[in-house]
Amino acid sequence: MGDKEKLSVKQANKLLYDTIKDNYEKIDGRRSRNLLSWLRNRLEGLSIIVNEKSVLLDIGCGSGFVIKAAQGLFKRLYGLDISENILKKVSQFADGVICADVDFIPLKDETIDIVVLFSAIHHFYDFRVMLDEIHHVLKKGGILYIDHDLDKRFAKRFKLLLKIYRRVSRRKDKYISAGIDERIYDLAEFHSDGIDKQELEHCLKELGFEIIDSFNHWFGLSRFTNKIFGYKKFCSSSAPLLSIVARKVSIE
Repeated sequence: MGDKEKLSVKQANKLLYDTIKDNYEKIDGRRSRNLLSWLRNRLEGLSIIVNEKSVLLDIGCGSGFVIKAAQGLFKRLYGLDISENILKKVSQFADGVICADVDFIPLKDETIDIVVLFSAIHHFYDFRVMLDEIHHVLKKGGILYIDHDLDKRFAKRFKLLLKIYRRVSRRKDKYISAGIDERIYDLAEFHSDGIDKQELEHCLKELGFEIIDSFNHWFGLSRFTNKIFGYKKFCSSSAPLLSIVARKVSIE
């Protein structure tokens, strides 16, 4: 059942993003200018850790939000996604796009300086294989930046609050109104109950990554939460969005 379900999750993501390719950011409703500016500041800080001639790969790039934020900060910008249709839009402002399964990244070992996973991990059935692939394509000393996935510990603690937020935001309803079947949406949002941050960090360490920054935050959920919490950093049980920066320290 596991392999069959894993394939179903991948197919659901492909179908969903192929379908909403022209209206993704509008339907999602959270890709604001403020979030773009916040993300650019984060990427600018990471560009200093690597160097200005670095190559960035955005995995699960969607409509290219990360690549837009990273313009001018890195030498080359590439986007990878399973949806060929949505990549057609990204190709207009990226140096290159790759239509591929995250479990089989078609790049040579040690060719990338920084990999970004922004609001992406919850779409994947199992993140361990993907992280292993990322470890292969990153250069030694390269950076993996993960952000904007829901932390499972927070989701459990504030289950009722999260349910109310989702009902008020009507995010799922917007996708259904755009022609997405409810089962397809649920499969594409496979880890809607959150990502186990401790398990994720443990996996990274096992694969040969060093965690150099880890915190949770609220920025990007809404204007309301942006004003209240701003850029403050929290522990995993006090804020919904996980943020991890890891450096590759070993070569297999």
